[in-house]
Amino acid sequence: MLMLKKIENMLKNKNKQKFDHLMRVANDIQARNPRALPDFLNLVLRPIQAEGNLAVAERGTGAISSANFFFFGKFILDYLYSSDGDLLGNYLNAAEYKLSLSYHIVFTRPWNLERYVCNLSYIGRHKASDESCNWRQDDNHNVEVWLPWGIGFVCSGNHSLLAGIAASEGYIIPSAVIDYSYLFKEIYSDGVWWFDHKSGRKIQKVTHYRIAAAFEIGRLMNNNIYTAEALMKK
Repeated sequence: MLMLKKIENMLKNKNKQKFDHLMRVANDIQARNPRALPDFLNLVLRPIQAEGNLAVAERGTGAISSANFFFFGKFILDYLYSSDGDLLGNYLNAAEYKLSLSYHIVFTRPWNLERYVCNLSYIGRHKASDESCNWRQDDNHNVEVWLPWGIGFVCSGNHSLLAGIAASEGYIIPSAVIDYSYLFKEIYSDGVWWFDHKSGRKIQKVTHYRIAAAFEIGRLMNNNIYTAEALMKK
């Protein structure tokens, strides 16, 4: 038991060091050119996106679960809704935004191996000599965007959107765009714990230091006029 505790503490310290280093880089980028922060945020999140995209290929049908509301942690639900059950985020006009599947971080939830293989096999302009395989948005493609991070979460159309991401092809008009910047006044993270901003109490242990860093990079982005939102406006 003591050995397991030592290993746990070593991992925690290493993840804390990585979080701190990511934040030093983010602050350095902000000081030089804050317009580059969305690019850095994408680099931080790309490995997590890739893990989700490979889950079904590595473990089979049903290997991945919902990504959006629990992305930062289950505790976040306590901060997303009012006591009356109303969502606290600010809904923006989704028709004014456009995501690039080759640039923006869009988290898919492909769950069926056969559909996974089929969509990867036949979607993408380089998979046919004509335009029959070009990726196109259809009525089944629904993506919810969280600002100021500019993260997209797929609500439906997971397998074909995954294929578009894999082919680095396509643009999508989101079904919803929600500004959650008020969260920076409610919570923060040091890479080990999530804290309540007003009371300073610990809420929950960080499960992934990169996700915690992404949250705090969003705070830096939110302090500048130029954020990920600017890269999504039509």
